[in-house]
Amino acid sequence: MLGLGGRILTVITGVYHADSGCDFLVPTILVYLAPFFEWPLRLSCIMDLFFQFLAQEWILVSAMLVLIALYFYGEARRAGTSVSPQQAINLINTESAVIVDLRDSKEFQSGHIVDAHNIPASKFEARAAELEPYRERPIILVCKMGQHSSGIGKQLRAKGFEHIYRMSGGMMEWGSSQLPLVSR
Repeated sequence: MLGLGGRILTVITGVYHADSGCDFLVPTILVYLAPFFEWPLRLSCIMDLFFQFLAQEWILVSAMLVLIALYFYGEARRAGTSVSPQQAINLINTESAVIVDLRDSKEFQSGHIVDAHNIPASKFEARAAELEPYRERPIILVCKMGQHSSGIGKQLRAKGFEHIYRMSGGMMEWGSSQLPLVSR
């Protein structure tokens, strides 16, 4: 009877299980079921250690997060400042900005911004010289959804262009804002 009571007490309170790799009590029922549920038990231990690390090394973790944020901020700035369609219109009206549409010719002909220059992203390296007359003016890069403009923006920065802007959302955002398009 004493042995049975001890076993019941152990099931209720739990025991330290050396095979689990954790330094907390594991209920005995989990010890018996561990072969069937090993990965959740290990995942629990890993998460426990991860949160202990975060709590103990919060300064290090904070510094790492700041560095990651600065990296992404710097990369975004190298590719050009992101502008909304309304900000692009203001740049066109106040600073005579040049719109460069990076979509292919077929998409460009189906609808584009007034006075936009079509230089497809796939042919940009060969046709980048077409932008030389506009070196001192702001250049707004536009593609279908804003994906290709950052890569082209980096190329233009490397060639010495300083006033590079990327339209956030690309032509999809322009169209959803119900702004005018020209078709040829």
